[in-house]
Amino acid sequence: MFFFSLSLIIILAFFIAKLEGNIEGAYPWAKKLPTKRYKNWLTDYIFDDKEITGYHIWLFSTLFLLFHYHFLIETSWSIKGELVTLSAFMIFVVLEDFLSIILNPYFGLRKFSHKYLTWHPHWVGFIPLSYIQGLILSTLLFIFSTFF
Repeated sequence: MFFFSLSLIIILAFFIAKLEGNIEGAYPWAKKLPTKRYKNWLTDYIFDDKEITGYHIWLFSTLFLLFHYHFLIETSWSIKGELVTLSAFMIFVVLEDFLSIILNPYFGLRKFSHKYLTWHPHWVGFIPLSYIQGLILSTLLFIFSTFF
């Protein structure tokens, strides 16, 4: 079941990354989209001092609900299930962001650096700090789920 779920996360991340690349093109973080933008202390904390767009709020809210769909069709809600779902969602967010950059013809793997990806202001070597934080949070959520 683990490998099936991981495969679905990878496939979904691929499709959403391709969609996002086609929507945003050469202007990441919805820079040129006609969408509302929000910036406050909460967005500064969660999004590393960046604003959040209405486009991203609605996209990730939809995906967040999609990740919870299994509670409606196959399992009843539980703390353990919720923690595993949140862990999987965090893996998805990191993977989707990475894929949306490397699959975007305006960026690709050759431009995967702080020089080009200015919307990721903090890096640890060649990896955005937010990726490391997301994967650590995912791991902690999964470990914590084992206590239930």
